[in-house]
Amino acid sequence: MMKFNALQFVSTMSADLEGEFNDLEELLQNPDAIAREIYHSYNHLGSLIQGFSYMAEFIESDEDRKELEAVIAQKREIRDSFYPRAASRIYTEKLGKKVTVTVTIHADNGKTFEVLVEDHLPKRFHKTEDVTSYIDTLKRGEA
Repeated sequence: MMKFNALQFVSTMSADLEGEFNDLEELLQNPDAIAREIYHSYNHLGSLIQGFSYMAEFIESDEDRKELEAVIAQKREIRDSFYPRAASRIYTEKLGKKVTVTVTIHADNGKTFEVLVEDHLPKRFHKTEDVTSYIDTLKRGEA
């Protein structure tokens, strides 16, 4: 049986994720990138991080597992920091109107997502799912 090497695993995981973060950043900076590419890249990062999180559950050493969980939480925060720009680009293309999404992080780690859609008053939400629902409602012409 092979001994788990937490430092090597974290290093490999970080290198893999760094490449994915760079790819997403390039897409966001490219004015010709289509929303679908940004959407898939952002979600792929979430899936990778979730996969690493599942792997951490099977690490026997409490110390190694806690260290890995802290690194995974940090990587999740980095991914989440892309949300405002990614969502703005995706929803702008989806609606055909300028959409700006901003995020405020509160002292208690809660978040408020403010969505400003051209020709509409700003709306505030506490979950990304609610932002998506609002955009879908606008797309259907129900708001």
